[in-house]
Amino acid sequence: MQTPISNPYTLDVTFRSFGEWQTWLAENKFAGDASHARAIGQRVLANGFVEPLTDRKVLSHEIEGSIENLRENLVFDGVNSRQRAVMYCLDEQLRTRSIMVKIYSPEAVTKLALRLRGRYPMFYGSEFTTNEQTRKTMFPIPQEDLTGLSFPSATFDFVMTNEVLEHVPSLDEALGEMARVLVPGGMHIGTHPFLFMREEGERKAKLLADGEIEYITKPEYHGDPFNSGGSLVFELPGWDILERAKKAGFKDAYFRFMASEQYAYLSDNTGIFVLYCVN
Repeated sequence: MQTPISNPYTLDVTFRSFGEWQTWLAENKFAGDASHARAIGQRVLANGFVEPLTDRKVLSHEIEGSIENLRENLVFDGVNSRQRAVMYCLDEQLRTRSIMVKIYSPEAVTKLALRLRGRYPMFYGSEFTTNEQTRKTMFPIPQEDLTGLSFPSATFDFVMTNEVLEHVPSLDEALGEMARVLVPGGMHIGTHPFLFMREEGERKAKLLADGEIEYITKPEYHGDPFNSGGSLVFELPGWDILERAKKAGFKDAYFRFMASEQYAYLSDNTGIFVLYCVN
């Protein structure tokens, strides 16, 4: 039986540097205590939650997953905890906008992309592959390379990415392209695997001029809806992605470290890091 949630847990802190994060973390030890997050997760599983963007009341029996690896769990209709954090951030921006707002995302077939496409007629989602046979299989799904987008400059109001930036061969080129296709005042919102205890990230592979891949570490692959072998990880970003975003053309870049019991987004570190890059 569900019971109303009184004073549901919430966390929302903004960081613009590794130093700011370190200072805050030293004073808030709970962020390193998985038991704190799992207690919140247990309440979500017992009481359900409200889905951002759709305002759908999700009942406890509709939630899939467990309180292990909370960032990827607490799944409802194909959308997990970290994706709901991005949904919440988009929802904040979109509630006062026309449904004709222009949103681009390098994902077209995920449940989150389908939710957006169903609500916003100008949502444009794409996929990417270098395999010709897969390209044919994908048709008529649009295909775009995030390091060389086909759109005119200043086309979109928002760009959303979910666990994509780690897979592009050149993170800096991808950041530059997102800045280019966003209108002045436009915003990128997204998540990626984040080495949040390091200033610099970890380069894992390089795409060479001849098209060959140089593996710097043992190859790492993440799930890909069109490739059973997964998508190669080129780089796991650290805090320097904020300065790199500004060098790529954004006026501002920061992380929000967020958790919500009401909307069911959290991680084993309690909060989820959501990257904001503002034109």
